[in-house]
Amino acid sequence: MSRGASELISTMVIISIAVATALAVAVYTNSLAADRMEEHGRKVSDIINKNNEDIVIVHAEYLPNNNICNKPLVVWIYNVGSIDTNIVNATIDNVPITPSSTFLPRQSISIVCFDYSTPGDHIIAITCTYTNKDEYEVSI
Repeated sequence: MSRGASELISTMVIISIAVATALAVAVYTNSLAADRMEEHGRKVSDIINKNNEDIVIVHAEYLPNNNICNKPLVVWIYNVGSIDTNIVNATIDNVPITPSSTFLPRQSISIVCFDYSTPGDHIIAITCTYTNKDEYEVSI
């Protein structure tokens, strides 16, 4: 093999290594950038949804013999927001309770019932998907 051919082959090998390294770096950078963009997009989407989600507990009443549901504590919740949402947490005096339903359609009133009948004045708190919350005092 002549000296020129050896230099040509070594140059081709170095160029191939450089191209392969550049491709690996480009693929890694692209993957990292896509993950970061997706994460940022989720954060922005959550902020927008939090701003569009808004609930108000309109009324809560203890109705042991009601025709609305089989549970005595009845709560009327108005979703004033422009998106549908769900109840993710409900408490009475900071004690978790389970609602009869969790879906709250946008711009409508929903009736949610709870199996709770301890006498006294209580604070009911409802938290929705994007952490918006409302509280209401109810007497039993």
